[in-house]
Amino acid sequence: SPKNDPGVEKLTATKNLMFYLTKAEKLLENTKLETVNKLKNLVFAVNFGIDLDEDARPDLWRVSGEGEGKPAKESRVTLKLAEAITLEPSELYEIKLEAGINKGEYEADVIADGKVISSSKADEWEFVFPEELENKEAIITITVDKNGKLNLGKILLYKK
Repeated sequence: SPKNDPGVEKLTATKNLMFYLTKAEKLLENTKLETVNKLKNLVFAVNFGIDLDEDARPDLWRVSGEGEGKPAKESRVTLKLAEAITLEPSELYEIKLEAGINKGEYEADVIADGKVISSSKADEWEFVFPEELENKEAIITITVDKNGKLNLGKILLYKK
């Protein structure tokens, strides 16, 4: 909603709002039964194109690395999920990162209790959430190398 329109109630980006917006968008893109059934296993989703607070950064993400004593082009930039997600222990999960990589590399990590649970440079990968981290919340980080140019689309997390 536009900042300058006092008659419009402003929305705040939350992980639940992002989840439902992204799920609705996926259903609009493809209404086949296979898609509908796959979306039943979707547990988390975020769309990097949503910027409700109009700060030129994707909502629900903190950005670090740029402007920390050196130009952004000379440092790595990390996006860190601002709201933790709850995962079930011993469950198999699949992450799909929808992004266009124009140049360079990126790495995505799933972190819980200060430990990297899973790390990948692929667009899709699977991991099992460790049993010993039951009741611990997880976050996702994406780090782009200093030469990287990444057009982020969505992150979708499915329970397998």
